Amino acid sequence: VFIMQGAGELAPMIDRDERRLKLADVVERRGWAPSEDLLSDIDVLLVTSDNEGLTLTTLEADALGVLVVSSDVGSQRDVIADGALFPREPLPFMKQASNLLSRLSGDPHLYSQLLADQHRKISAIRGMESATEFYTRHYQEELVK
Repeated sequence: VFIMQGAGELAPMIDRDERRLKLADVVERRGWAPSEDLLSDIDVLLVTSDNEGLTLTTLEADALGVLVVSSDVGSQRDVIADGALFPREPLPFMKQASNLLSRLSGDPHLYSQLLADQHRKISAIRGMESATEFYTRHYQEELVK
């Protein structure tokens, strides 16, 4: 089952495509809700954005043990497992993400491997100096010059 959360200007187009492709039995549509509600119900989060920085939902998903498959936008490559990052262009993304999802459904080891890589990348970022720490240190050093 594919759970789609959110609504917006593209809803009429999504409704039309869902009917045209006969996806009503496999797509569950949900309105906006706290991300924890969605993340507790899924195994894989797809970030299909073509313009993004570093998605907070990626960090939230990792904290809950959810694998993230993402388009290669913004800083996503810093937090997404190498085998789960695909081009931002819609057709190549859909083709490669669909292939990975098919492989994941039959290979729990691959899922664990990608999730471990994702967690390693996110842990490395969490270990970096925060902007607040950097600027506090920087201006303290400037004051003693």
